[in-house]
Amino acid sequence: MNAPRLIGLTGPAGCGKDTVRAILEEHGYNGLAFADPIRHMLRELFTSNGICTSFMDARNLKEATIPQLRSEEHTSELQSPR
Repeated sequence: MNAPRLIGLTGPAGCGKDTVRAILEEHGYNGLAFADPIRHMLRELFTSNGICTSFMDARNLKEATIPQLRSEEHTSELQSPR
């Protein structure tokens, strides 16, 4: 019996991880991204709070500041307790 193969891909944004994943899936591998569940949760939070999901989808906005999260109220909520 052959043990299942596990292939991990790492690298900076835009280096081709999704492309390699798609090629592996064409050859029978199952793709799983660590960030998928986190991305799904954030999409639900954004949508339910009226925040445009383009900040998650558009490559040129992925590192942009989200205006709705820039207020002092939200900033203090995101900081670690002191």
